[in-house]
Amino acid sequence: MHHALELTVPPTVTDALQAQLVALDTVIGLSVLCGASQKPVGDVLTVHVLN
Repeated sequence: MHHALELTVPPTVTDALQAQLVALDTVIGLSVLCGASQKPVGDVLTVHVLN
């Protein structure tokens, strides 16, 4: 079983956060949508993680 998390972050931190998440063994899926969030303004990361 896994969980899906949706994170909205400022564009200035997207690259660093993405790199940190990819390095984790418990992250089994990661999608990044740049500029997708209008309120708050930012990028949307969808993270699928193991329990």
